[in-house]
Amino acid sequence: MTLFDDIERDELQTGTRFVSLFRDINYYDWAGADKARNRLESWFEKYPDPHKTDLRARFRSGDDYNHEAAFFEVFLHELLIRLGFSLTVHPEIPDTEDRPDFLACRDNQRFYLEATVTGKEAGPYTRNRNEQDVINKLNRLSSPNFRMTIHIQGKLSQTLSYDRVVCPFRKLLDDNEPDEVQRKINEHGRNEAPSKRIKCGGWSLEGWLWPISPKQRRKGLERPFIIGNHRAQRTDCVTPVRKAIKNKAKKYGELDAPFIVAVHSRDPFYHDRDHDMEVLFGNERLLYFEDQPDLPPKLDCKHNGIWPGQSRIDAFLRFYGVDLRNLWHSATACLYVNPYKSGPGLPVNFFRLPHAMGRDGKMEWSEGEEITEILGIQ
Repeated sequence: MTLFDDIERDELQTGTRFVSLFRDINYYDWAGADKARNRLESWFEKYPDPHKTDLRARFRSGDDYNHEAAFFEVFLHELLIRLGFSLTVHPEIPDTEDRPDFLACRDNQRFYLEATVTGKEAGPYTRNRNEQDVINKLNRLSSPNFRMTIHIQGKLSQTLSYDRVVCPFRKLLDDNEPDEVQRKINEHGRNEAPSKRIKCGGWSLEGWLWPISPKQRRKGLERPFIIGNHRAQRTDCVTPVRKAIKNKAKKYGELDAPFIVAVHSRDPFYHDRDHDMEVLFGNERLLYFEDQPDLPPKLDCKHNGIWPGQSRIDAFLRFYGVDLRNLWHSATACLYVNPYKSGPGLPVNFFRLPHAMGRDGKMEWSEGEEITEILGIQ
């Protein structure tokens, strides 16, 4: 049983993208694609046979969220094995039919781990069929000189013709020369990149050209046009992560071993320790004293964080950038240990990961090992 099909694949620039994340990686080739697929197949081989069929079906799903969740599970399975743990997938829990993703054991120490992916509203999952169709049409354009990043606002409720989508951006390509565009960006910043916007009612898509480097241009390759897209929206990247952890805390009751929730945030705006702190201890706020106006405002946290309230969560394991296509460059993690809870500690090998612990009212970070080092990725 394998995750990917044994087929002859197309070069990425000759196909259309964004049909689904799985179809993208299964049917197209790019630099390093075979290596990425082979790596994941080797991880999948280690997954217990009774659970492979379900994992494979979700990984191969046309629903991007199901695909990402399945990939995250096989990624965590491999990571925990590399940390020296023996694993039980979906262990039984007394008095409930719900099962955590993993029970990990090492040297007579145990912990449960539950995995979840957040950022569905902010990631690639927000494209409806009409937007997918627009992006596919744009990616029929190719260029040896430029790629493009796009920004979407609103909801597209109808299909747009090929000419209405492609012609404005073909003209944008024809009217610009890469060295001149790069000079403008170098002198005046990224806002000087040439752009074009198409509209339909309350929906719009704007695209900016980004020059390909001269070295890459000399190779003369026709490259896929779109390299990234974002949707304009409210940038509350913390609440979905906090909500996911709180939901997990309710599922299993009191467990007989520490309970860790691993979250992979797909939100492009979630990427630093400040966000982690707001998830765990609440949103920052400034307090003003109306009855004492001469006192300076005081920086405080709202009481809407995970801790101290969610005492069942022994640790929060945050991941960002866990992307099969670019894992060796982007994946980061940090383990946060609940400073309000006493009881059985976590196995010492778990602290090979970057981690943080509360001491004397302050959070102290330890760098640990890079994810790619633990996974043996070069």
